[in-house]
Amino acid sequence: MFFLAINQIQNNDELIKEMQDKIISLQDHEVAFLNDTIANIWAAIGIGVGIIVGIAGLVGWIITRSNQNARRKMEDAERVINEAKTYISQFSEEKLELEKSRQKTERKLQELSDLVNSKSIDKLKEDIESLYIKNKISILLNEINGILTAGNRALKEYEKENGDMDNNQVKTFLYYENRTALYEQEACQLIGSNSEEYNATRAESVFKRGIELKEECLTAYLKMSGLIDKYLDREQAPH
Repeated sequence: MFFLAINQIQNNDELIKEMQDKIISLQDHEVAFLNDTIANIWAAIGIGVGIIVGIAGLVGWIITRSNQNARRKMEDAERVINEAKTYISQFSEEKLELEKSRQKTERKLQELSDLVNSKSIDKLKEDIESLYIKNKISILLNEINGILTAGNRALKEYEKENGDMDNNQVKTFLYYENRTALYEQEACQLIGSNSEEYNATRAESVFKRGIELKEECLTAYLKMSGLIDKYLDREQAPH
């Protein structure tokens, strides 16, 4: 009985030891599992943190890139706005100058229109026309005087050769010479005057009478010249 008890105690000790070994083994297994689990968790956490860090970096790069693009766009927008302000300012100045020029042109056109429609322009036209006719009268007088000068030279030669000064051709020429003197007096008074009395109508009338006088003087000169030439030829012919 004693040995049985001792044997039973030994068996119990072995059982207890076996149980203790199992418990220790179970504890070691649980500790290893816990360690693996913790390691996996930390690995997962590390991966997650890495991903988060990567995402944060990507987001930061995107934000930085976006900020740079936004800053460039803002700079471009400010440049465009400043250029637009400059163009608007220049356009406003040019528009103002154009408006001033337009108003000045309108004033000049109105002044010109008033001048054209005024009596002063009519007076100016009449003065120009009168001056033109006066110039024609002056030229006409020179032509008539040229005819009279040639006639007087021939008449002196005729008188020197004892020609008949009472001849009708001679008297006619002298008559037109006197008429020319009167006409010249009137014409010179007209040419040298600025009076309204000697207007373009009056000047035109004087010019027409001068044309007629020139034709009459030329006819009288030619007739007298023919008479004188015949007389001088007869006198100079051998007797």
